[in-house]
Amino acid sequence: MLFLDISQEPIMILTFLDEGEILYDGDCFPVETFSGKGRIEEIEVSCIEPYSQVMFHLGYEFDENDAHDVKLLCETFHIEIPNEYR
Repeated sequence: MLFLDISQEPIMILTFLDEGEILYDGDCFPVETFSGKGRIEEIEVSCIEPYSQVMFHLGYEFDENDAHDVKLLCETFHIEIPNEYR
């Protein structure tokens, strides 16, 4: 049996649909959205790829944590910083 300390990591429950999409929290996304790879301790896990992470930070009133995350994602993965975060 494997136990992880995931108290600081958000866990997402995804449903893979026959149409090549993923259902998450009532919305459908292309499967590529979740093609990223990350690590929780020593275990590789699937995650939202960097560009989609940036796009998910748009369209709402963001705080300094959001701004930090977006700028770090953009800098690390060479993504243009969205205008609202400049």
